Amino acid sequence: DYDYYKKTSDFLIDMLQHATHVTIVSSDGSALVYTGPFEETKSNIADFSHIKGTLLPVGEVFTEPQHMHAVSGSALIRCFPDIHHRTVVLDVPFQIFVDKGYIISHTGPEEFAALFTLLQSENETSGVPLREMGFGMNRFISFATPLYDISSQERMLGYHMSLGMKHNVYRKKVLKNIVQKYHVDLFVDVKEIIIDNTVVFCDGKYLC
Repeated sequence: DYDYYKKTSDFLIDMLQHATHVTIVSSDGSALVYTGPFEETKSNIADFSHIKGTLLPVGEVFTEPQHMHAVSGSALIRCFPDIHHRTVVLDVPFQIFVDKGYIISHTGPEEFAALFTLLQSENETSGVPLREMGFGMNRFISFATPLYDISSQERMLGYHMSLGMKHNVYRKKVLKNIVQKYHVDLFVDVKEIIIDNTVVFCDGKYLC
């Protein structure tokens, strides 16, 4: 599926490098709004011309705001890992509420509550930040056809984000004396993705 990955990733990278806002609209109409500028956008499409390696399965573009406080709103979550790093897909999604880059509350089930408590132990403030913005492109992975390993599931067509302080690619934006311990992916029950005023994802596909 390389031609599709190349076209879609080029489209997203071009949009994101100049974006001022990215809006993630959930299936219930709730919205998570990110404010730019954003970090250098990376892709995972099995193109070895500029990188030494990649992770399988492929099909992802990702970035994050340059400022960790630059996201607020709410989102409907359909999928997350349990504390054993195994993919959990819910029939009924739950809500997260975000203010200035941190989750302030959620309506998740006990499995997510246990994970959230673990993430709160990462730092002295008990704050759980949002970091990576992940645009999954793999049309063979979905909520209906999930993969057991959450790190593989993140290539799923749609949108995911990471919770926790850790991100190896953007490590240098966090002070060295702050321990980056956890990186946990959440998957939005997404309806639309809007970059500035352009809808780039709708009806389960990218519009490029």
